[in-house]
Amino acid sequence: MEMCWQIQRPASLRLVLHQKGRLKINTCIGFLHPHPKSYSFSSLASLESQYSSNGFLHQITATTDFSRKKQGRMSASGPKSSAPTGFGRRTSAQKKNVEKDSNATSTVTNEVLRISNLPEAKAIVENQSSEVFGERNVLDRSETEDGSNQVDNKITEDDALLQVKIKAERENLRRKEIEALAEETLLRGDRMFVYPLTAKPDEDIEVFLNITLSTLNKEPDVLIMGAFNDWRWKSFTRILEKTWINGDWLSCLVHIPKEAYKIDFVFFNGQSVYDNNNSKDFIIDIKNGMDKVEFENFLLEEKWREQEKLAKEEAEREREEEEKRRIEARKAAIEADRAQAKAETQRRREMLQQALEKAVVSARNVWYIEPSNFKGGDRVKLYYNKSSGPLANAKEIWTHGGFNNWVDGLSIAEKLVDAELEDDSKSGDWWFAEVIVPVRALVIDWVFADGPPEGAFLYDNNSRQDFHALVPLTTPEEVYWSEEEDLMFRKLQEERRLKEEAMRVKMEKTGRLKAETKERTLKKFLLSQKDVVYTEPLEIQAGSSVTVLYNPSNTVLKGKPEVWFRGSFNRWTHRLGPLPPQKMEAADDGSSHLKTSAKVPLDAYMMDFVFSEKEDGGVFDNKDGLDYHLPVVGGIAKEPPLHIVHIAVEMAPIAKVGGLGDVVTSLSRAVQELNHNVDIIFPNYDCIKYNFVKDLQFNRSYHWGGTEIKVWHGKVEGVSVYFLDPQNGLFQRGCVYGCADDAGRFGFFCHAALEFLLQGGFHPDILHCHDWSSAPVSWLFKDHYTHYGLVKTRVVFTIHNLEFGAGAIGKAMKFSDKATTVSRTYAKEVAGNSVISPHLYKFHGIVNGIDPDIWDPYNDNFIPVPYTSENVLEGKRAAKEELQKRLGLKSSDLPLVGIITRLTHQKGIHLIKHAIWRTLERNGQQVVLLGSAPDPRIQNDFVNLANQLHSTHGDRARLVLTYDEPLSHLIYAGADFILVPSIFEPCGLTQLIAMRYGSVPIVRKTGGLYDTVFDVDHDKERAQAQVLEPNGFSFDGADAPGVDYALNRAISAWYDGREWFNSLCKTVMEQDWSWNRPALEYIELYHSARKGGGSFGDHYFTPRNVVSRNSVFFFCIASFCLGMFFSNRVWNVPEGRGISTLSKLSLKSGDHVQNKNNVLEYGNNTIGILDKSIASLEMKLVAARAERESLSGKFSMSEEAKKRKYFMVIGINTAFSSRKRRDSVRSTWMPQGEKLKKLEEEKGIIVRFVIGHSTLSLGVLEKAIEAEEKTYGDFLRLEHREGYMALSAKTKTFFATAVSLWDAEFYIKVDDDVHVNLATLKTTLSSHRNKPRAYIGCMKSGPVLAIKGVKYHEPEYWKFGEIGNRYFRHATGQFYAISKDLATYILINQDLLHKYANEDVSLGSWFIGLDVEHVNDRRLCCSTSPHDCQLKAMMGDVCAASFDWKCSGICQSAERMADVHERCGEPEIALWTSSS
Repeated sequence: MEMCWQIQRPASLRLVLHQKGRLKINTCIGFLHPHPKSYSFSSLASLESQYSSNGFLHQITATTDFSRKKQGRMSASGPKSSAPTGFGRRTSAQKKNVEKDSNATSTVTNEVLRISNLPEAKAIVENQSSEVFGERNVLDRSETEDGSNQVDNKITEDDALLQVKIKAERENLRRKEIEALAEETLLRGDRMFVYPLTAKPDEDIEVFLNITLSTLNKEPDVLIMGAFNDWRWKSFTRILEKTWINGDWLSCLVHIPKEAYKIDFVFFNGQSVYDNNNSKDFIIDIKNGMDKVEFENFLLEEKWREQEKLAKEEAEREREEEEKRRIEARKAAIEADRAQAKAETQRRREMLQQALEKAVVSARNVWYIEPSNFKGGDRVKLYYNKSSGPLANAKEIWTHGGFNNWVDGLSIAEKLVDAELEDDSKSGDWWFAEVIVPVRALVIDWVFADGPPEGAFLYDNNSRQDFHALVPLTTPEEVYWSEEEDLMFRKLQEERRLKEEAMRVKMEKTGRLKAETKERTLKKFLLSQKDVVYTEPLEIQAGSSVTVLYNPSNTVLKGKPEVWFRGSFNRWTHRLGPLPPQKMEAADDGSSHLKTSAKVPLDAYMMDFVFSEKEDGGVFDNKDGLDYHLPVVGGIAKEPPLHIVHIAVEMAPIAKVGGLGDVVTSLSRAVQELNHNVDIIFPNYDCIKYNFVKDLQFNRSYHWGGTEIKVWHGKVEGVSVYFLDPQNGLFQRGCVYGCADDAGRFGFFCHAALEFLLQGGFHPDILHCHDWSSAPVSWLFKDHYTHYGLVKTRVVFTIHNLEFGAGAIGKAMKFSDKATTVSRTYAKEVAGNSVISPHLYKFHGIVNGIDPDIWDPYNDNFIPVPYTSENVLEGKRAAKEELQKRLGLKSSDLPLVGIITRLTHQKGIHLIKHAIWRTLERNGQQVVLLGSAPDPRIQNDFVNLANQLHSTHGDRARLVLTYDEPLSHLIYAGADFILVPSIFEPCGLTQLIAMRYGSVPIVRKTGGLYDTVFDVDHDKERAQAQVLEPNGFSFDGADAPGVDYALNRAISAWYDGREWFNSLCKTVMEQDWSWNRPALEYIELYHSARKGGGSFGDHYFTPRNVVSRNSVFFFCIASFCLGMFFSNRVWNVPEGRGISTLSKLSLKSGDHVQNKNNVLEYGNNTIGILDKSIASLEMKLVAARAERESLSGKFSMSEEAKKRKYFMVIGINTAFSSRKRRDSVRSTWMPQGEKLKKLEEEKGIIVRFVIGHSTLSLGVLEKAIEAEEKTYGDFLRLEHREGYMALSAKTKTFFATAVSLWDAEFYIKVDDDVHVNLATLKTTLSSHRNKPRAYIGCMKSGPVLAIKGVKYHEPEYWKFGEIGNRYFRHATGQFYAISKDLATYILINQDLLHKYANEDVSLGSWFIGLDVEHVNDRRLCCSTSPHDCQLKAMMGDVCAASFDWKCSGICQSAERMADVHERCGEPEIALWTSSS
């Protein structure tokens, strides 16, 4: 509701101004003078003509409920002082405050001056022009400036006085006008007016309020609070001051900024009492200023400038940080080079010392040097007696030399000539050569030979010692080596500089190539729609106009008499709303295109449009529900990022089985590079390659489905990944697929992933699930989670392979919002499938891409020469030569056909065989195959083929029947053609990788092969429609003639048009088959899914039948009422989440599944329990106690110790040679001294090193152990002779001895290279106290090794059945625990228990036939790798025992035990505070 106040000029005002006589006026500065003075003037009428009043008609519109803004604006009310700053006259206290709006001014009036005192008047005039309290004068600014700037020495006193009089009279006229307005305002019953009545930009306006009529009439202070343009621009707060006007009028001055089109304000007391025009606020329109649209554009420009400023600041900050990092890296590099130079110099010095010791000045009758005194750089003659050695009969004599023990290799090669000496003292056949002594030589090294270095056969090398001569004249040794170190340092610095420069150049080029490729791809993406729609200019610029051209002849609007354009911006969300429908006109070029134009706003980042047959709707072309969207560049607004969450069970490279893993990783990276947010939720398999996971750390823990699920977070290839680790063992199987309960495992994972999102407070825009394994996400989400906070989330489902899980795929198709498969043609091929056909309206084909960082010939370490399209011929030539050399093929320039594939029927193995023979039949071409077959029959078939080919065509054919990643890169680079004759191929990556390396694909027309390979002879138009050039050879059918047709054309092109073929290699290499384009298509699909699968037509029109909004409204009301009538409820509570739904998943458990809440049950994993009583053991306890007494007499034990009950006895198996291992245990997890005693007394834990006796009694080994026992007192000596083959006997003796000495609940054997956390171990075993016959450890069942000489050989292998059988389940030997009854059993029956070669097998065999509970606890065999014990320690799930499986203990435990303890150990306080 709006209310208008009309303020009209009073009719009596002119009469008042024309009255003669003396007028008495009270004056003050700022209307606050405490004692107004009276001044008299006459003849005011004579000055009336010089005053031009402002207009008197002004409309004040009251709108907007200010009550909603009170709290927000109170914060802008300024200081709490009763007299806030910036209002009228400033007191000394007020001058300390700061105004909020620097453009606003305070109320000022000019004082009427006495004219009798001219000097005083002049002073006041000058003071007025400069002071005005730092604010704008109420008079016209130009006049004020004139009044101050023109006063100089030339102005007469009369002129100055006249100006003062003029200003005073004008002020009097202004006051009269304001008084008249105040009177008129009161007559209308209003309480507020402004002066002047017409508010203009960049001028002042004075606001008057009658306090008597206001709700603030009892308030001591009254303030105005306001802003401009709907409270969006430059807020202000002013205090109102008392005026000269009768009737309690207050006023203040406000400056109007040039950007304003409206003033919004209220009055208040500085606290909580408001006069806000009855909750409508006071509003004044501003004339001759910006309109609302212009102001919006101004704000956008301001925002753009601010963004530019921030971007520059951020860029500068990043530059400074980068420079700082560079300097730090440079410092570190210098230090590293200095250290390396020092170490290398020291190494050379030590090596040279040996040569110096051998070096002499000459060798009598063998060699000598003239002159005898020489230095580095001198030319000397080296003489050699040819007859003194093996070269006596050589025709030529050469010297091959170096210096300083050959530090730089061979650096001297000179031919000797006959010396023809006449000196009789030099007997023999002497030859010489002139040699320049190396500058840095301390010693010269050489040998003599019968030829130059590359052609010598016979040598005289001084009996393999070489010849060494001292350089007599050298610099002092320390100076020399100091110089050498400096030279080495400078050399290393130069090498580093060159390496870094080469790396920088390569990185810059790689980045430039990627940017250029991405730019070309985007341009081609836009042009690929040109047959339907495109724009001029092609790149749409924000803030400019654009012409849209549309060809209806290729759409559903073909033949329609009219076509209407309907558009908007920013995915139909722009603040200005949709553009008005525009009728399209014929294009100027005479084509079938129609055109229209539109202005692009500055804040646009996307242009959206559809086309219709009528202005009000009718048939729409909305691109099959996706709408047309074109990016806008140069705008000040950026597209808000989407949040996409992939739920998948494969991911490259951490757990990849097939192409699904590649897609999940690469698509996520590509979408993330488009500035969207991507997370992946993934099972925490125990077979994950954690070396590819960065920054892995524990995130949180939650419960669902009766089990705890621990969550870890890390980065894989730069993408955020959450690893779900349910503690029921479902993903601790050592594999991704292949378990009998895979469907249940992945169903559990899907539900757990959704629960994680819900409990974690995630609100993703898109859930993307893949294939049958994560298909349950679609229906579980719709059934259980759309009503629990994930309302805006949409589900996208991708089919990678329709061969598996068709039922789950069909159900996912039904519940997903959008569905895709991996190519357009494959989507058409499977459209008739019963699980697809009902949902074709939401089914789309998007071709997969390849990862350009993995498949990059410019940065590929597996090929000899890096190359781009610029030097593709050079690179491929080098790769072919290397491939031929590696595989033993003939090195020649012949066409080479490569085949890289899995050998399955899907891949067309019959066509592969035919193609191999056909290639070899034609002109001697070469063929290379890399691949293997999962089917042994097919593998054997190709093995036979390989044998045949290698024997008949060994120099032209090579079949490598295995997987070899480096070789695959070399084949892609070295082959001229890559053959892919698949019978069906959903997408195919082989042909894409081939083109990335400049190899020409030969493919069968199916699925993704057809979508990506365009035949050079038959697909020119089809390629042109995709803005591509033909790039290969293709064939129809699945028979030999088809393959021959493509293969013959390809090979002929290689021979007949080599130059053309080379250009084709460059063409295919420049085509972008990365994820750049598929990512753009997926983004469009995601946005379409967010709209509920609809388009523009769904939001604004019904495409064919327009339904009125009223009809829709009444229909909705009717539906709601009917729903209530039939259901008798307003809200139907969804089915409870969690445990009740899990039972539907039909899960089967594995070895590690916990039976919690009857959710997951064990299968039949137990054998029949023997019905044998252990009562007989009780009868033998008396004998056992007697033997115990006899044993205890051999050890010094107190009576209290004998009677005491202990919790556990830990025996650390050790050997005489393991002193360092024992010390590492003592310094880490085993308490020492008083703490060891405290451990026994307070915690009931006995820890002892267990060792027997040496075969040489009283020898050195025995004495060393006795001394160590005297020092530490932590040994248990057994009546046992040590030896590796006697471990079974030692184990038996230990348990028998321990149970005799100490009455404990558990007895543990652990090796001395295993790390143990005692508190955790105690807690772990406490849970098994109620199990009288517990056998606890990490259970295994390895093969029985029958081959003699191998580690863990079992001589009695025949007892376990046929060769190849496995052992029974038993605990691994590094750590195991048994309960008291079992230890007693061993004590009593120790003479009867059989000992096998391996002690862990022996222990397990002793319990067969007994009613023993085998407890398999993986916390007793954690790995020391960072992703196992360390991560578990970080999350509080500390391992009880840790070691390295590959070493059967901690590798190099004496050195690494401390490190393992630091990473995986529990806090020491945990042991002493444990209560279990």
